[in-house]
Amino acid sequence: MRWQRLLFIGVVLAAAIIGANWRLKDIVHPKAESIRKSIRYDEVTGKINILVVGEDDTGDSHRADSIAIATLDIEGKKVKLLSLPRDTRIDIPGRGWNKLGHAYSYGGIDLLKRTLVNYLGLPIHYYVVVGYDSFPKLVDLLGGVEIEVETRMRYVDKAGGLSIDIPPGRHLMN
Repeated sequence: MRWQRLLFIGVVLAAAIIGANWRLKDIVHPKAESIRKSIRYDEVTGKINILVVGEDDTGDSHRADSIAIATLDIEGKKVKLLSLPRDTRIDIPGRGWNKLGHAYSYGGIDLLKRTLVNYLGLPIHYYVVVGYDSFPKLVDLLGGVEIEVETRMRYVDKAGGLSIDIPPGRHLMN
């Protein structure tokens, strides 16, 4: 009787371990099809376009300091980043020709998205706005960002009490 109970417990534990392993495999290494079912993407190309805005929040004004489109290729497991200069002269719907960054100031993320969709002819599926306060939190969330420093980076600001000295090589910034 005791060996039957142990055998039963062993089978249940083995099934639980195998089931957990199978489920974790899908979470850690999801198949492209399971990703497609859970998000919006371009059905023709199979890609996801994300508008990335670096916001310069200075008091009452909100300006798009940096603007980029990140394109995620689900099948190819690649990310491409297109940086768009904020001073690019562009036709802003309802505002005429002006700097790209002004679209964000005039109408927020919605007007900036509309302007870029008209300009690039690409659908924008998602967006993210990162401000000065949220940037360090984003880096920490990612577990730091690894950078390659080719030549020594040295900067001293005695008035501001800031000193930077990063030797050449690979560094984890957090």
